[in-house]
Amino acid sequence: MSIRKILVVSAVVAVVGTAWSVNSYIASSSDSVAGVAKLRPTPTAPPEILKRNKNPTPSQFNGPGPHKYDAQGPAPVNMLDVPTLATQKTPSADFVVGGMKVDSKFTDEQIAAALTSAKTQAASSAVQNLDGSQKPVGKKIESAGVDFNAIDAADCCTNSGFSATVPPDVDMAAGPDHLIVVVNIAFEIYDKQGNSLTGGPVSFAEFFNGTPGCTAFAGPFAAVFDPDVLYDPVADRFILGIDGNGTDFCVAATQTGDPLGAWNRYGFPTNIKGAFFDFPHMGVGEEAIFMGSNQFGAPPYGFEGRIFAMNKDDLYSGAPTMAVVTREVTPPGQEDVNNVRLDGTPQPSQQQPTGTPFYIMSEYFDGKTHSVYSWSDPFGADEWNLVGDVDLAAGSGVPCEGFSCFPISWPQKGSVEILAGNDFRGQETEYRNGYLWTTQTVSCNPGKGTRNCVRWAQIDPTQVVPGVLDPASGLTSSTAGVVQAGVFGSDWDYRSFPSIAANACGDMAVGYSYSKAPANSGGTWFPSIFVSGRQASDPLGYVGGERLLKAGDGAYFSFQDNGGQAPVRWGDYTGMTLDPDGSTFWYAGQFAAGEPAISIVSGNELVNWGTYVGSFKYPACN
Repeated sequence: MSIRKILVVSAVVAVVGTAWSVNSYIASSSDSVAGVAKLRPTPTAPPEILKRNKNPTPSQFNGPGPHKYDAQGPAPVNMLDVPTLATQKTPSADFVVGGMKVDSKFTDEQIAAALTSAKTQAASSAVQNLDGSQKPVGKKIESAGVDFNAIDAADCCTNSGFSATVPPDVDMAAGPDHLIVVVNIAFEIYDKQGNSLTGGPVSFAEFFNGTPGCTAFAGPFAAVFDPDVLYDPVADRFILGIDGNGTDFCVAATQTGDPLGAWNRYGFPTNIKGAFFDFPHMGVGEEAIFMGSNQFGAPPYGFEGRIFAMNKDDLYSGAPTMAVVTREVTPPGQEDVNNVRLDGTPQPSQQQPTGTPFYIMSEYFDGKTHSVYSWSDPFGADEWNLVGDVDLAAGSGVPCEGFSCFPISWPQKGSVEILAGNDFRGQETEYRNGYLWTTQTVSCNPGKGTRNCVRWAQIDPTQVVPGVLDPASGLTSSTAGVVQAGVFGSDWDYRSFPSIAANACGDMAVGYSYSKAPANSGGTWFPSIFVSGRQASDPLGYVGGERLLKAGDGAYFSFQDNGGQAPVRWGDYTGMTLDPDGSTFWYAGQFAAGEPAISIVSGNELVNWGTYVGSFKYPACN
């Protein structure tokens, strides 16, 4: 969900008309409008805004899939030969990447109706109210003792004189000895104690410079966004990927288990039917690296979900070309003009590097129905199937009729600025021990009004069944295959952008952004990072106590500054992953970093997000 890290015309007007401070920012602990006034003198020149390419050159593929083609490569590069942002030359103060709205299948009118429905929903006793009658169960996740600040807006971008980006879209991967944290435009490699091994963030554009299909995006200000990173525990490889201007995908894999060594890099077109390619997420399969995306603007519907398979042997071995197969995420036989499902936001399962079929989850965009697809032998027999559909609203007991669980904008301490909740698309699909785990942000009413909450589910893909589709009334699905599902929240708290993982013992962990409402709440919070989870022995559908990972240091501000009149972008996703030891969880989340140091190079104080990494485990799982 690119932020439009690429601004549309209406957003350009709003941004250019906003005044920014080059020397001061007031973040008051007061919750009054007067107490949070911001001093932002107009800069001498407005920033240069990166424009979205609204008319990209269509790829050579225009009909229904599957389509097969070759990505050029391997364009090898040694990681330590790539300069960090801090060492690159000719920085500029006049570059801003970000946008006012999420790319969405919903129209403005549909979103307004959904928000109205959400804000008037009745209280649900099925919500696990962590402050109310349904207290946390089981043990709280314990720290493994490794927590550290990762990339923030200052050391990634503004203090190096480069781009201000919103949101960061943080994600991470863990190998035996290394961690990789990615954000929009940059990534950094750490050891397991949190020490940087690259000496600072590396820009994706510089890393992919010289890669066929990605060279056009070279330079510190390239149009790259929506980063992703994986670790393949069977092959001992790291994989990096990022969207190139909504038209291409840039992907790289290590030649060994050492991410500081050599990488193979490939690029290939993704704007099938001339669509805008957005929100790519990858998963490791036995035969392929799978990647799902949303495609906007493609005829005849203007939207479709799409899945790509990249030949893993080609990628890892550094073959001259890498085989790629792509197809719509629709049931077999519905790929053409008879398609009425338009499934979207396909999420390939994380950590399914052995066994077939490979599972992908998508959604029907009704806040309830999520679908399970399988793909086997994409480079041979190419067996694609709809396994089934599940109703997670019914599975959790928390209703979502009429889009009533659509996430709402959420408040923060110390500012009148509210933060965008985006929508209820699936945030993650994790595969572990034969089960799929998924999570998303939904709104719920724990008892005292609508809040943003976390919905999660465990699904047995061998038991799900296809729903019944009526073009007039929509898709009706069941809870078959839903092992357990839950929604947790509390009366005054907001939780957004969750990410989920499960360990070898069947325990689950979920991390998310957190804020507390400023009125009648017994306290307020700056945007912070929390984690929760459950042990396999806990009662089905419930999580244990949540744990603070990182408290926000101040109110969040952004160059989008709307004066409280409209929400500013906070995040699109965060990253929970499992260590190769099978028991330790790692989470990279986002928090408000307070008042950053002002860059002397650029005078560019435009945004103050920070990212933080923490590890934790359940002691019983070894």
